Amino acid sequence: MMNNLQLNEHLNIQSIPHPFSVERIEHALPAGMTVEEILQRLQPDIILQAHAHVFINGDYVPRDKWRLVRPKPQAIVTVRMVPQGGGGKNPLRTILSVALMAATPQLGAMLGSGLSAQLGGAFSMSFTQKLITGGLNFAGRLAMNAIAPPSKSGFVSQKREKQTQYIQGTRNAIQPFATIPQVLGRHRMVPPLATKPYTETVGNDQYIRMLFVWGYGPLNINDLKIGETSLEEFDNVEIETRSGYESDEPITLYSSIVSQNDLNVKLTAANSYEARTTEPDVTEISVDITFPNGLVSFNKQGKRQNREVKVEVQYAPIGTDDWTAGAESYKSVSAQNIQNIEAPGFHSMPTGTGRSQFAHYKRIDSIVIDKADGRASIVYGQKYYGYDENGIKTKDFGQNLTAPPVPDNKIEIVRVTSLGNQIGFEVEDRRQIGEAVDTLETQNDFEIAIDGSDISVGEGAVRFNGFIVNAKQTVSLRRSLRLQVPQGQYQVRLRRLTADNNDDDVFDEVYWTSLRSIRAENPLPLSGLAVTALRIKATDQLNGTIDQFNGVVTSIVADWDGESWVEMPSENPASLYRHVLQGRANARPLSDDRLDLSKLQTWHERCTENNRGFNAVISDGQSVMDVLNDVAAAGRASPTIIDGRWGVVEDILQAVPVQHFTPRNSRGLESERSFEELPHALRVKFNNRDKGWTADERIVYDTGYDEDSAVKFETLELTGITDGDQAWRDGRYHIASARLRPE
Repeated sequence: MMNNLQLNEHLNIQSIPHPFSVERIEHALPAGMTVEEILQRLQPDIILQAHAHVFINGDYVPRDKWRLVRPKPQAIVTVRMVPQGGGGKNPLRTILSVALMAATPQLGAMLGSGLSAQLGGAFSMSFTQKLITGGLNFAGRLAMNAIAPPSKSGFVSQKREKQTQYIQGTRNAIQPFATIPQVLGRHRMVPPLATKPYTETVGNDQYIRMLFVWGYGPLNINDLKIGETSLEEFDNVEIETRSGYESDEPITLYSSIVSQNDLNVKLTAANSYEARTTEPDVTEISVDITFPNGLVSFNKQGKRQNREVKVEVQYAPIGTDDWTAGAESYKSVSAQNIQNIEAPGFHSMPTGTGRSQFAHYKRIDSIVIDKADGRASIVYGQKYYGYDENGIKTKDFGQNLTAPPVPDNKIEIVRVTSLGNQIGFEVEDRRQIGEAVDTLETQNDFEIAIDGSDISVGEGAVRFNGFIVNAKQTVSLRRSLRLQVPQGQYQVRLRRLTADNNDDDVFDEVYWTSLRSIRAENPLPLSGLAVTALRIKATDQLNGTIDQFNGVVTSIVADWDGESWVEMPSENPASLYRHVLQGRANARPLSDDRLDLSKLQTWHERCTENNRGFNAVISDGQSVMDVLNDVAAAGRASPTIIDGRWGVVEDILQAVPVQHFTPRNSRGLESERSFEELPHALRVKFNNRDKGWTADERIVYDTGYDEDSAVKFETLELTGITDGDQAWRDGRYHIASARLRPE
């Protein structure tokens, strides 16, 4: 380690060692060296040395003095390689002209024009020249003068609302030819419909199936609601969500390919089974039975009485006798395995919490078996954030955990709670509850064991009751049964178990009236999208179609953990800045060598230290440069491109000067300063996550003003800011920038 004397005897060297580079490199060299010796250390190439110009504390050092001049300790030495050459057809001059033309669009972008997007998807691909005229408001002056100006949308007068952000009154709708949303950070969102909803009738009830697209994946999706009501509060709900990984299985819950075979087959105990065959490659089977004269019996006084009829339903792969469980006997099921269960994982804490220990996701999953054939599967619950390693949620930001809804054709046998990377943090046996008691042969059937990310399910036996219809009505009665099956073609058979009845006081004739073959087909040709399929009972709980379905979405991006970039949910501006340049919304993503990763890592750590985050849904075709400016502004920075590599310039205190302006190195220098009346306070508008991501406002007063003395107000909209404390800090920062940096 250097002592104080050694620290005071070094030279601060600022060099740009190549004439076609603008990258500045800092060195610390021992004092006592001549300029010539310093130059040999910095750039040993003799040809490139010929382009060098040297300054000591801002004073130019002529070339013929290099071997004589020795900079004093702590002197600032600036070395710059400058291209030079003669006129005529000098090839260097041609190269410089090409370099200037290539640099011009970047310079224009930095001065206010849109950057021609190298990216596609959620971002537009066009130059947008913006003419900045006189009479700029407060935010407009900041955009011109500040190092980290606020978002352009903060002062564009005719801003178009983003339809997929959580705005009161926003509806789920099909948006043909619209931009696929790009989620950056964490936000509540009303997703657009991926395709048209359709309804199905099951018995006397109507169900609706819908498919929503959240945007480019991968995304974490939770806290699903219809309006302000949690989805868990509704009955007969099935959910299928894909996070948007390329390896995701296709959605199976939504399909419009339904083949219906209308039948009129009377079921009698005497005739035993009636069988029919499905279409090929089905993944669901739906069966309807109808009591055309109702289901009722009358006593001697002519009063209606309840009547019950049982109908057994079984299916088997075509060409086999491997029938599923029946109502009168149990079917043995071999041991099974559920493999590669995804752990909830970890997340970065919401901006402003400062509680890194509460960075565990927690989730309740249901291990279920199919009522008909005993197949075991897992129904994933929603991931909830804000838990520590002991499963305790933070008071302010942890979410209450709920179990997922179980489909009506499944039986829940175990609830598994997972935390962070641990599958089975808690396990609850459900085999003695509800329908499981009647379905399983014994309470010890289907014992589970957890091994890492795999769950083994022991052998057991199931019984499937099929239809048990009890009613006392004289009008036609219909009932439906839905069966999920492995893809294939099946024989389906039904038989009446209740004895036939010829009594004139009993009406219980039953007919098999419909067999539907449902084939799953992915309706979205594009992979890598985060989607949710929903099947919900509409009868008695929905008023028309669903148009206020919403949820909280979080982008899963490469996030800096202090040692390496790991994929996890994050709202850190540095991680999102990188994601904009390299994510799936980018039609031409940049490689790592096009990014200044070391600078982004330093910026990431500073954003974490200062609780800075960015949270927004991009859905209106913004240019790449606009999005990068918005993200960078949330982290007190501006985008830069140095030597073809993307990075940022942060608005931070610099420990070492990088340039001196003196009479010796400047000529004809002119400057203008504006003396304009500044506002006494800002009305800072943002979407407040603590109020359900609804629009909110913070009044930020300049020094010396308060609610009693402030009379001049201006409005500043902050894109991507969802934390009230960050909105207040940014308001104070922009007021100070306008007052202290008027040039």
